[in-house]
Amino acid sequence: MENYHKIKDYLSYSALKNYLRSPKYFKYAQEHPDEETEAMNFGSAFHLFILEPAEFEKQYYCVTDIRPEPEKNLTIKVNKDWNDNHKKNAILQNKTFLNADDYNCIVDMAREMSGNPVINQLLTGGVAEKGILIEDFDGLKVKCKPDYYTDNYIIDLKTTGTNGSTLQGFQKQAAIYNYQMQAAFYKDILFSIDQKEREFYFIVVEKEKPHLTNIFKASENFIAYGRYGYGELLKIHKYCIENGWGKGNEIFYANKNDDFELLDIPSYAMKELKLIY
Repeated sequence: MENYHKIKDYLSYSALKNYLRSPKYFKYAQEHPDEETEAMNFGSAFHLFILEPAEFEKQYYCVTDIRPEPEKNLTIKVNKDWNDNHKKNAILQNKTFLNADDYNCIVDMAREMSGNPVINQLLTGGVAEKGILIEDFDGLKVKCKPDYYTDNYIIDLKTTGTNGSTLQGFQKQAAIYNYQMQAAFYKDILFSIDQKEREFYFIVVEKEKPHLTNIFKASENFIAYGRYGYGELLKIHKYCIENGWGKGNEIFYANKNDDFELLDIPSYAMKELKLIY
């Protein structure tokens, strides 16, 4: 679906999660969309390279040759001129520039993924990067764009840092970025279309060499927790539509102290504290 991200009258998960900060921030983010960062550009390029290689070729200008002085960085003139020339070519071809380091990293990550037969099987026979619009989802217009799905499961492709492919590492990342809500949101939207129950899998690839990979299946508890979470955010969204985002802020902070929030120690530290005292 062309211009999926420009369709603003349908609520996406990436927009909905801004309510985790506050209704005021949701409204601000809608009116001031962020420009794509280098990390976001890398992630987008990697997804296309894996899931839509033909589209990757159309959209990205990749530096594949070695810079004149490979042992030196881009601050010296001959290397800087070489890099600038590639950037000019990217502009002339109306493509997004992808430097040699990022391109080689993506190729290496894809090679590591291709060596995993389970990943190869999961990424076969499905639909990649298809934008979906729903007119009535709990009374709201919503949209989603799963990385990959079949009649039986949904795949979300994640790039991570060091140790991100371990269970403990990815659990931390999932908690920080609320992946449980994303998974439940996507599952429920697809279910509302065809009433098919799908499993949800995360395919995880580390950006650092040797680009370790892993596959995680979302548990029933993971999905249930995510469904509760996004459901609460939908309630806030509906309230803001009816009463305004300023009033929404009042609801958001209703259970908080007007002057400050109480900062406590994490649960694991609480267990250690009980042992001490």
